[in-house]
Amino acid sequence: MERRIYNLIDARFLEMQGEPEARILDRAADSLVARDRDQRFLAVINDRLHRLSVYALLRLCRSMNAKVSIAYAMGQEGIYAFDLWRRDEHDLLLDIWQHSPEAGTPVTVIAKTAASIECATMVSALLTHFREFDEWLRGSRLEPSRKEDLRTIVQFTRDTLVAAGKPLVLSGRRTITNALPLERVFAFDDGSRLTKEQVLHELTVPHAVRYNLPVQSLIVGLLAVGPTQLREGFVYAHCKVARGPRVSASLGRLRVGIEWYGYITSVRLVLVVVGAADTPRSQAEFVSSFARMIYRRKDLLPRLVDSRDAREAFDLLVDAERQYPERLQ
Repeated sequence: MERRIYNLIDARFLEMQGEPEARILDRAADSLVARDRDQRFLAVINDRLHRLSVYALLRLCRSMNAKVSIAYAMGQEGIYAFDLWRRDEHDLLLDIWQHSPEAGTPVTVIAKTAASIECATMVSALLTHFREFDEWLRGSRLEPSRKEDLRTIVQFTRDTLVAAGKPLVLSGRRTITNALPLERVFAFDDGSRLTKEQVLHELTVPHAVRYNLPVQSLIVGLLAVGPTQLREGFVYAHCKVARGPRVSASLGRLRVGIEWYGYITSVRLVLVVVGAADTPRSQAEFVSSFARMIYRRKDLLPRLVDSRDAREAFDLLVDAERQYPERLQ
């Protein structure tokens, strides 16, 4: 209806000669634009859209019985618009996830009714702080499909994201050593008696405990994908889980090199990366940043494998990152 009114106004402006009529229609147009603008909100998303958090966003809109839409442009692909109240929730989730905008993309949030304005405000705040929301949701282990958990998500969005304004930092500066803290750095001094399965077990236990994941399934996943040798004596292995962190890493230094596969021998440094299946870019970016740091500091790898203990190995990583800072997105 409003689009028809806009078109009529445009047509009348092209035809009219009288100035009084022009002023009347001009005021009508201003009124429509102002009313339309009151129901539109602009969010600049600070992360890619991930399935878990998009699902939470859809459940939030559904719980508030709100009619809210989002729209954004993706380069040459054109403009995508989604009605978040659609009943085909599964298909809608896949559509949004498959056409996820890059971080920094402006997203227009539209409240279709006056009763939906509060929900649109929350959606705008959630998208603006999407990375922080995603990390909070994964760390809290909430399940958006459960009513009591959904109430917590709605309360967090209203009380923390909407109330905070800009900027908001829940997780601090995301760096390599944020994803690889001291407690997940290990020094194995009896490497001659260890197998790769035993090393992987020690490196995956912290992830399993922190995120309530089965150790054995993590090991099976790591072995199934196989390792990648970044440099001689240094391999990394990764696996994806259905529900888990964006990226979580552990590092093992072996005093004596072990054989991983027939073509990879004398391994003395092992990096394990575990992450959710819907955040592959976060995991790839972490490994790439770690590899860049290793290559920039030519002496870092030999110093890591010769480190006295886990504390010294971690301090070497911290010092290297200070010299060549890597900011994870």
